[in-house]
Amino acid sequence: MMSVTRGTSIIVKLIPCYRKSDMKPGMYDVVNGEFKTSATSGEFILGPSVNSGYTSEPNAGSGPNLVPNWRSSSSWTNDGSTLSSIIGDTLNITYGSSSNARIYYSTSNVWTEIGAKYTVSGWIRSTSGTATVRFSRSCGDYGANISATTTWQKFSTTITTTATSDAGTLSI
Repeated sequence: MMSVTRGTSIIVKLIPCYRKSDMKPGMYDVVNGEFKTSATSGEFILGPSVNSGYTSEPNAGSGPNLVPNWRSSSSWTNDGSTLSSIIGDTLNITYGSSSNARIYYSTSNVWTEIGAKYTVSGWIRSTSGTATVRFSRSCGDYGANISATTTWQKFSTTITTTATSDAGTLSI
């Protein structure tokens, strides 16, 4: 994997992969949601398969990152909670008092297979005290509760779909 940053912002993050439809080796940019082939007259060489946690088919759905425009505040909808700001790779969320308070990202062509497992991962913390955070598919299928403390911690949770839809939401 290779990343390019500007200040503290990651502007390109490339993962070696191949496009299954034609076995074309290349790099997938998870920040911009683009599959890239060699920009020169040479070609990338397809190596052995490895499992790095990303799909090897960048054009399946939206590629490895199923919410490719998540850094745009206009991509999120406030529903009882408020997306206060997005700074670099950080969503700053102010949660409402309701147990159903959330922000959500509308998706398309993601939740298309019953029993499929989707992994949501990243880093999380609370600005004060401890907060319980849970990710869900359209408020129907949920990942495990994540306990956010005042210390940054890596998290990973899996959502298994029990229904299919060409559209839906990823809720936090």
